[in-house]
Amino acid sequence: VTCCNQIVEARKYLSNELEKMSFHVLPSKANFLFVNHPKLDAASIYRKLKESGILVRHFNNPIIDNFLRITIGKKEEMILLVKSIKSIIGVDHV
Repeated sequence: VTCCNQIVEARKYLSNELEKMSFHVLPSKANFLFVNHPKLDAASIYRKLKESGILVRHFNNPIIDNFLRITIGKKEEMILLVKSIKSIIGVDHV
């Protein structure tokens, strides 16, 4: 499996998992996802992930301040990210 295929697989996994938690995931063919949640504050999710040692990007720009930019890593890292987000937003099993 090539590196590109691993990124595509991890991106698809993460996108599907986030959508199950009601996140809006913008279409992406890049090595990142741009996501937001209709009821949850991106800045708060960003801070809580950072406290857990997980880094995503949050931009303090009014147009995109409720979005997170999540770089796609290894599938194991994406699984850990999903578990952390579920813990933050209070979702046990989706």
